[in-house]
Amino acid sequence: MARQPAKTLWYDRPRYVYLEFCVEDSRDVKVVIENERLVFSCKNADGVEFYNEINLYARVNSKDSREKRSDRSITCFMRKWKEKVAWPRITKENIKPAWLSVDFDNWRDWEGDEEVERAMLEEYAEVSRAVGFGDPEHVWVGARGGGYSAIWGSQNYLFPIQLLEKVTDKGPPPAMDDLDFITKVVSCRAAELRPEGGGEPVRGFQVVLEDTILFPEGGGQPDDRGLIGDVPVLRVTRRGPEAVHFVPAALEPGTEVLLSLDWERRFDHMQQHSGQHLVTAIADQMFGFKTTSW
Repeated sequence: MARQPAKTLWYDRPRYVYLEFCVEDSRDVKVVIENERLVFSCKNADGVEFYNEINLYARVNSKDSREKRSDRSITCFMRKWKEKVAWPRITKENIKPAWLSVDFDNWRDWEGDEEVERAMLEEYAEVSRAVGFGDPEHVWVGARGGGYSAIWGSQNYLFPIQLLEKVTDKGPPPAMDDLDFITKVVSCRAAELRPEGGGEPVRGFQVVLEDTILFPEGGGQPDDRGLIGDVPVLRVTRRGPEAVHFVPAALEPGTEVLLSLDWERRFDHMQQHSGQHLVTAIADQMFGFKTTSW
C-alpha cells in the first residue's frame, strides 16, 4: 500500500510554531526536526503509512523543539530561531499543499497574547488551589523533605510562575486509621547513615523485614518514615528486591513487630508527586514548554 501525507494543521505563536499531524491511533511514529526541515512518518491502526516532509518557512531551533503524541494526533512544537517574527506560512515554498491547513481554532493575532497567557495562568492557579500546591511563587513540586525542586521552562524562557496568584495552604491530610502492619524481622546488621545535609555519620542498624509498607527511596520520590515497634525508621533504601530500614537500635531477627507509617509525610509526597505531573502537563499542553524536574 502506497504511503500518503497526513492531514496537517498549523498555527503561529511569538516563540513557537505548531504543527499537528491528524492521525488517530498512530504507531511507529518518527519525527525528525531539523533547523530548516521537518520529516514525519507513522502508521495508523489499519496499517496505512503516512509521510510528510516540510521545508520550513524560516529557521527553527531544533534542539529546543519536540513532539507530543496523543491518541488523536501528533503535535510538534518548534522553537523559532527569531522570536516574535510572524510566519505568513509554514512552508518555504509559496505553495499550499492540499493536506495542509491553518488551525483557525488556535490561530489569533499576537496582540493581547500576554493577556491570554495571563488568563491561562489564572486557570492553572485555580487548579493549583484544588490540589494544595502552596505558594506558586516558591513552588517545590518534589518532596520538600528530600530537597527536590522544579526548574521551569526551556533553555531561554522560564515558565512565569511569578504571574500566578497566591493560593491557600493545604489542609491536614485525610485521616487514615489502618496504617499499622504486623511483620517479622529477617535480618539486622550494624551500619552507618550519612546525613543528607552532611556531617558525621550516624551509627545504627540496617533492618530487612519480611514485608513492609514503607516506600524505599527511588524513582525521584523520597522514602517514607515510620516506626518499627517504638524504634524510629530514619531512612528506607533499596538493595536489590529488598527494602532496607535504617534504625538507631538493634532488632532481633525472627521477632514479630508492628510497623507504623508516618502518614503525614507520605501524603505530602503523594501531593507533591501528583502535583509535578499536573504542572508538567499544563506547561507542556498549554504552553509547549519543556520542564526539568526532580
